[in-house]
Amino acid sequence: MPVLTLRPYHADAMIHDLLIDNAHIVTPTGMVRGALLVHDGRVVSVLAGGPVPEAREVVDAQGRHLLPGVVDIHVHFREPGQEYKATYTSESAAAAVGGVTSICDMPNNGAQAVVSAARLVAKAAVAARSSRVDFGLYTYLVGDTIEQLRDLRDAGAIGFKWDMSLAGTEVAPGVWLPTAAIALPAFKAAAALGMTIGIHAEDRPTISRQASALKAAGRSDAAAHLASRPAAVEVTALREAIALARASGVHLHVHHLSSAAGLDLIRAAKHEGLWVTSETIPPFLFLDSGDYERLGTVMKIHPAVKEPEDRAALWEGLRDGSIECIATDHAPHTAAEKRRGVWEASPGAIGVQTSLMLMLTEVNRGRLSLERCVALMAANPAGIHGLSPRKGAIVAGADADLVLVNLAESAVIRNQDMLTPNQLTPFDGAPVRGVPKRTWLRGRLIARDGLPVGEAAGRQLWRDSGAITCPLPPGNG
Repeated sequence: MPVLTLRPYHADAMIHDLLIDNAHIVTPTGMVRGALLVHDGRVVSVLAGGPVPEAREVVDAQGRHLLPGVVDIHVHFREPGQEYKATYTSESAAAAVGGVTSICDMPNNGAQAVVSAARLVAKAAVAARSSRVDFGLYTYLVGDTIEQLRDLRDAGAIGFKWDMSLAGTEVAPGVWLPTAAIALPAFKAAAALGMTIGIHAEDRPTISRQASALKAAGRSDAAAHLASRPAAVEVTALREAIALARASGVHLHVHHLSSAAGLDLIRAAKHEGLWVTSETIPPFLFLDSGDYERLGTVMKIHPAVKEPEDRAALWEGLRDGSIECIATDHAPHTAAEKRRGVWEASPGAIGVQTSLMLMLTEVNRGRLSLERCVALMAANPAGIHGLSPRKGAIVAGADADLVLVNLAESAVIRNQDMLTPNQLTPFDGAPVRGVPKRTWLRGRLIARDGLPVGEAAGRQLWRDSGAITCPLPPGNG
């Protein structure tokens, strides 16, 4: 029986837990028409043709495509601290239905902002009780010594978040985010610990000046949001963060990259040999400044959705490898919070339930290959955060985190179908082609035909700095 490079199958082996047969399986070495064997929550092998072994459960994929589960490395699930907006129960259900099997949750939990090892452990306990998907947890970049940051790492931090739009502000009583002028010791400590610093690259002083001038001029239209946070805001912050990465050697990951000018800086940093990676998000790929009049504050996010030329540049960055990942920055708020005036409305948009459908639609249109889509949404995000080879790829020994998709099925994204309590998506009414049909977490079915299945079984993801694979650190080939 031909087997694709993976663990060999022996005819006298035990009966396996799950066999997914008659599938187009996307593996790191190419597409295979065949079957996938799963046992004890892990991939056993990919079988390319021939008779298939016995299994307790057999799924006929009917020729559909089997992908690794999406690894979304930028979400805000709100719990604990902001349960009135969303919970791990609601958001992980939306993620599972959308084909997402692993997430990295950001630390801005209101009064429960993750600024200490104790708060990190408490948040992990909450997530473990109710999450349907596996979860990694960021902490804020607080403290500037190896000892302080080691405590956070050892408590399970997947990375350290530095929100430059909040630099110099108090994120918890007595806890302040550093400004660029004093951040170098923290960068050096993170580098020594083999940790990633993830940045929200917007310059706070520039935003403050821009917004004050616009308010004084009487601007209250939705497009004023972009005018207050133009590309220059991102560029200024990126220059400061890249300088700190240069001085420290830390792995710098740029969250939600939004501009062509920002992408140019990242390309230059890579050319210089700096360890800089980035992600972008669907609002920046499918919306631009021309949509503010139509969508209003529903599309208010930070950074702001920018111009058509920025949108085009980000697509090119995805195609040429300058941008490694697609995340969502999934950020639910109540409908009332989203529908306030432009200066008062809460920034953020939901996305975990729709991101894969949107990207599969572009695969169908020929904008990128299915294999590239899988790299951007699964393999690369897992590799960047030290989760490979457990996550992000269909290979022997990996967790059997899988999503079966029907690339030929058409649908329409609708607010009323969103499982998050905030059902306002900026993509309401958008036609898509390519729909997740079933999602498995470690071989257990967690979603089927648009509905969550089974009980919460998510586990915390722990970073393995020695397993970072995308890209390799400078000096490692």
